[in-house]
Amino acid sequence: MKSTFSIKKLIMIFLIIIIVALIIDYYNVMYPISKNFNYNFLNILINFLVVIFVFLLTYYMIDKQTLEKTKRIENNKRNTLRILLMQVKKECNNTLDFIENQNNLEKFIIPKINFDSLNNSIEEALKNNPFKNEQYIIDLFEDGVADFNELEKYMNLKEKYQQYISLKITFYDLDKQKKEIKNEKYKTVKESLQTLHDDIYNILNSKWNL
Repeated sequence: MKSTFSIKKLIMIFLIIIIVALIIDYYNVMYPISKNFNYNFLNILINFLVVIFVFLLTYYMIDKQTLEKTKRIENNKRNTLRILLMQVKKECNNTLDFIENQNNLEKFIIPKINFDSLNNSIEEALKNNPFKNEQYIIDLFEDGVADFNELEKYMNLKEKYQQYISLKITFYDLDKQKKEIKNEKYKTVKESLQTLHDDIYNILNSKWNL
């Protein structure tokens, strides 16, 4: 901005010089001494000033367009990041609303889970689907579009959300099996689920500082 301001000042100075020169010429103010001027030198000087003025004017216009383009690109990046993060929140909310319905959990999810396998595609899809555009989000943060505190919030959301999904599926019948589970373990799992639930919704209900 400093260089642009300087160029503006120079352009204004040249404009003033040209206007003053035209006024002087129009009223023949300098006639008594102008007869001693070297007009060839004067023409060269005027042409030189005009060339410099045109150059500075062109430079200023290009510089202004570059600044406007840069600003537009930065705004587009920030809006893109905002849309991606809002999409993460939306998909997290939708999945949580679905999975916290015990009937949905037992009817549509648990029957498709193989608890003897280490690779449960349904569980992995539930855990990772909201974060499918993570690489784009990370790239935008690395470009400096937003403060890294917001990236930390995003990563915190992801970690707690995935932990919650795993616990919710693993202990889907926690309340039904309460009598068969040791009271201490039941209490620990119940508290962990509640804490994760509260932390997740606190983040989901907060605003991204972009």
